Amino acid sequence: MIFRLVLLLFTLCAPTAAQAQYLWSTTANLCVPDATTTRFNRHNVGAASVQHAAGNVDLIVLNCPISPFNTDAHPSWFLRTSYQDSTGTNATAFIRARLYRMASTESSPTLLVIANSNSLTDTGFGWMNKQFFHIFDFSNYTYWVRVELDRSTTSQVVIFYSLALYKGA
Repeated sequence: MIFRLVLLLFTLCAPTAAQAQYLWSTTANLCVPDATTTRFNRHNVGAASVQHAAGNVDLIVLNCPISPFNTDAHPSWFLRTSYQDSTGTNATAFIRARLYRMASTESSPTLLVIANSNSLTDTGFGWMNKQFFHIFDFSNYTYWVRVELDRSTTSQVVIFYSLALYKGA
């Protein structure tokens, strides 16, 4: 009996791998393209992705509103973007995600963090995880992520798949 209790206690107290706690996420196809992106048919929307239309190399701009969630006044966060940038660190093509906030009493947004695919060597499907420190306050601020996709030639592949916010350590 004592052996079983010790085994149960060990099982309950054994260290486990920490898991990220995602509190908000969206797929790229749910983000809203700006007027210029829409007017000039610059993008193609897939089941969960956005990329350049065939033959287009112009800037694509998407705005992704963040729905309020319970943050528990947690100060450490990661902005996670899933994407593909066939040029890696080459600046001729990129995907850039900028997290903003704006108070209802203000007319200018405040930039909180930037994630840019040019900071990573990945050329296939990958993730950008950018840590930042902020206490979200949905009572007084609106939050959104502005995502930009750009390329210099039609042979370059830049695809945006998803965004997420998760708690850091």
